[in-house]
Amino acid sequence: MTENLTVSRRAFMRGSAAAGLVVAIGLPTPGAASLPAPGVAALGAFLRIAGDGSVTVVAPCVEMGQGSHTALAMIVADEAGADWTRVSVVAPPVAAVYRTPGRPMQNTSGSQMVRRWNTPLRKAAAAALPEPAEPTLRSGRTIVGGNPKRLDIPSKVNGSAVYGIDVRVPGMLFAAIRQAPVFGGRLVSVDDAAVRGRSGVVEVVRLPNAVAVVADSFWRAKTAADALEPTFSAPSTSEVTTDDIMRSQRIQLDNPVATVAIDSGGPGIPAGSTVLTADYSVPFLHHATMEPMACTAHLTEDRFEFWVPTQNLTGVQRVGAKVGGLPPERIVVNATLLGGGFGRKFEQDFVEQAALIAKAVKRPVKLVWTREEDVQHGF
Repeated sequence: MTENLTVSRRAFMRGSAAAGLVVAIGLPTPGAASLPAPGVAALGAFLRIAGDGSVTVVAPCVEMGQGSHTALAMIVADEAGADWTRVSVVAPPVAAVYRTPGRPMQNTSGSQMVRRWNTPLRKAAAAALPEPAEPTLRSGRTIVGGNPKRLDIPSKVNGSAVYGIDVRVPGMLFAAIRQAPVFGGRLVSVDDAAVRGRSGVVEVVRLPNAVAVVADSFWRAKTAADALEPTFSAPSTSEVTTDDIMRSQRIQLDNPVATVAIDSGGPGIPAGSTVLTADYSVPFLHHATMEPMACTAHLTEDRFEFWVPTQNLTGVQRVGAKVGGLPPERIVVNATLLGGGFGRKFEQDFVEQAALIAKAVKRPVKLVWTREEDVQHGF
């Protein structure tokens, strides 16, 4: 016998948690999405409820200070009828269900997370609860539009927040790097005999465009790397100056493809008027994230795991698969908080370096760029 029951969303959430119910409803979840802890009800890919009634939202993006975790948690919690005071939020694993709507990858960029995820998250939250086959979205919202406290602030104030640069895993080594001073440069040679005998130094790893020192502390790795005198090739770009770049940009402005015309519909410039013209330009600027590039990587026989402040989880997965020679489902990406991103941490250069170093030493390694390396190789 089948009996239809009408319950409120909040009542269902309390009841399902108390019963230890695990509901696989909502958006499909292909990929290696992390499982909830024992005793926690998983309502689709984005919502988890513990036996004590606390709610965890799996945000499909990363948090780098812009408030996306709080904003997306508000959307899910509001649609589910959750008590905001019992809500927490975590970063997502790498999985197809968390790919940005309209994009083939899982990323956080372009200041578009709320716009792209608002409707999908509302539908996912509604579908995870006892609703009709085509769930009806709530007509009124109480959390969205308000001014709730941000979920990421307490841990940042008390120091418990974990950024990429804070990661610690058992048996971890540390790496410092010296990169080619010009983009496109390649490592030609380096004499590492003097630093190999230093206390704490484990290995000197040669990379296509850099040399890295691996040691039992970052300071030992850094001071040893500073003592190296690597030789790099000089690509054709090594003689390019800022003036050269700006000159090429001005030339391209004369290209019809680059012409932008704005017609305001006004009467035009009256005859005899004085016309003022001015050119404005800015140089290429460093992204200047507070946290420099950092990535921890560990390759074993059957998996490649990363702990990384990345804006592009799919990109990290692809790097791990390429370097480790493993299928994508064997790549584990733990997205940490980002100390700023601005698009720079969408790139994978520092991730690939960490992956190659970890592969060489066969132990977990945390690579951290010094501020000097970070500024010189920013783009």
